[in-house]
Amino acid sequence: MLEEIIKIASISNTRVEGSTLFCPYHLVDLALFQSFIDDDIIENLMTNPAKIGDNIELEFSLLKLQKLGFYNDTKSFIKKFRYEIPSISIYINELNQYLKDSAFYSNYNSIVNLIIELQNIAKHTYDVAEIKNVIIVREDKSLYMTLRYESDVVISLDDKTCSQINNFIEVLKDSNFLDKKNIYLNEFIDFCNLSEDENRFFLLLKNFEVYINKSISTYNFYLRNFSYNKLKLEIDSKAIDFNQKLQAVINDSQTKLIAIPTAFVLVLSSIDYEKIDSPKNIVATGGLFIFSTLLQLFVNNQKSAIKFIEENIEHYKSTFKNQARTEVEKAFSNVNSEKNKQFDRLILIEVILWFIPIFTLCMMLFFMSFEFGAIIIMFFYLWISSNKLYLKY
Repeated sequence: MLEEIIKIASISNTRVEGSTLFCPYHLVDLALFQSFIDDDIIENLMTNPAKIGDNIELEFSLLKLQKLGFYNDTKSFIKKFRYEIPSISIYINELNQYLKDSAFYSNYNSIVNLIIELQNIAKHTYDVAEIKNVIIVREDKSLYMTLRYESDVVISLDDKTCSQINNFIEVLKDSNFLDKKNIYLNEFIDFCNLSEDENRFFLLLKNFEVYINKSISTYNFYLRNFSYNKLKLEIDSKAIDFNQKLQAVINDSQTKLIAIPTAFVLVLSSIDYEKIDSPKNIVATGGLFIFSTLLQLFVNNQKSAIKFIEENIEHYKSTFKNQARTEVEKAFSNVNSEKNKQFDRLILIEVILWFIPIFTLCMMLFFMSFEFGAIIIMFFYLWISSNKLYLKY
């Protein structure tokens, strides 16, 4: 029967008076007309029996039509289904379409789903004169909202706003990102509290893009801060780790390097200055060179360790770009300084290490009347040492 009523309404110049829909009708189906009368769908008072070919103005009862799923306009439909999407097929005469085939439906569907989610997160919900109300509480914030809206608001929504509403609904539903949900709800409460109680939901729908953009900005700011703190913690931890490794290079050397002054004192105190060219003195001096060569191998290993740490630092830095790279450079400034200090100390150790055997050799040559040779050897030592300290190699 609904299909027949739709067909009659779609080819007629209908008008509404009170709760009655008037439709001019050329009677072609007597049985259909009789069924309208029997089901009390029309309110026509017939003084004479109707017959095929009569022109009759059908007086449909809008309340009866609504029970069949026929609504004259979106306003009457919203009044009936403001908070619940109908399960039956609905036709809206104003739109000349079934509800689910219309653009109106997607907007309406988004609003109803939004209301359902707001009720789910609300601490209290109650009805006043068939209008739903919610009280939403979040941390130290609260919001009272009357969930009233009319068909003109539904019609005014564009596709972008509907998409934003649907995305917001997904945020409310998603329990995996509670921080995001809390931020959006806090912004929701702040935004809606800017308007009067009765108009909050209406103004929210009209200005939803303003609200959602503010929420997105707040959440992005939160993410930047969170990411920055997490990044800084990681970088600082790595910087401390590399710094400890660099300090360990010299710390591990201390027990071995303490032998340098000990050897110097022992050899110089054991030299026979009466017989400067004695085999004992020559063996002692040769032993110093062997001792220095062995320690030089150890120093070279420590240098390699520093270079290896330096390569690891550069590789770690290369994994960051843009602003993150700036933060890494800032955090690693002390590490770079410590690396340079440790490398300088190893060079100084080398200079001192070779000073002992060379000084001993030059002293012996000097006492053996080879003054020129002693001066030449000491000159080359001083030249090489100064270059090593200056060029840091």
